[in-house]
Amino acid sequence: MSAASEKIGEIIDETERWAAEIQSDARTEASQYLEARRKEADELLKRRSEELQGLSGSLLSRCEQLASEARALAEELDRAIELAEVAGTDTLSALAHCNRGETLLLMGQLDAALAETRRARDIWTRLGSDRVLYALAQLGHVQLLRGQRSEAISIFNETVGLARSQRDTQGAGVALVGLSAALLADDPAAAADAAQRAIDAANATSLPRAHTAAASAALRQSRRPDALRSVTTAIELATTRRDRPALAAALLVRSELDRPPSARFADEAKRLFHDLGNSVGAAMADL
Repeated sequence: MSAASEKIGEIIDETERWAAEIQSDARTEASQYLEARRKEADELLKRRSEELQGLSGSLLSRCEQLASEARALAEELDRAIELAEVAGTDTLSALAHCNRGETLLLMGQLDAALAETRRARDIWTRLGSDRVLYALAQLGHVQLLRGQRSEAISIFNETVGLARSQRDTQGAGVALVGLSAALLADDPAAAADAAQRAIDAANATSLPRAHTAAASAALRQSRRPDALRSVTTAIELATTRRDRPALAAALLVRSELDRPPSARFADEAKRLFHDLGNSVGAAMADL
């Protein structure tokens, strides 16, 4: 072998060693880089997991607190009923039964709410009290949520008639909003009419819900611009008057106007329903 051939052989060997070293270094660097990225990903995942656990813990704690508050309120109303019955005060007893029915309604205990509300209605009917109007309106809402739509419509119509005879605009507004909700599935035009009558009653207490009812009816009739105007008005009125239940209901309808339905508005409504202890509303927001 000539000196030139030996030199070439050395150069080739040296080149192969360099290539091997470079490949080894590259593999090492790549391995180190991937390991560093993996550790970063693990750390990020750990932090996010801890954040989510903390958030879920806070939400669970808040839900448990609300449930406890609702149970405490129901117990207080039980004591109020007992005291009213001991004192022989039928009017206070009826009021306590009506309030307890409302609390049970918000907790989603519809059968118990029905029984309590009926007791309030029966007592006020026996006494000939004008307050029977509010027990009837609540009874209509309970039956509507129980799926007894025909009975709910009948009750709301009766309540509207009583409210007119008593010149009670607040009672009329509440009953007309309920009537609109009961009519919505089968007769959107009649639901829109009931909602407009509630708006025309111009009672400040029921006005935000009246505009929400109008928005629901317009949406059902595919009148989206009208629905948006009505629900925007409802949200503004409820916000101005700090009417959180009405605001939650309006936000829920607002979420339905977007395609697909807006998760942002639905989540906001759900948070309000949770804060109010309204499990029925929160379940509707989930849908």
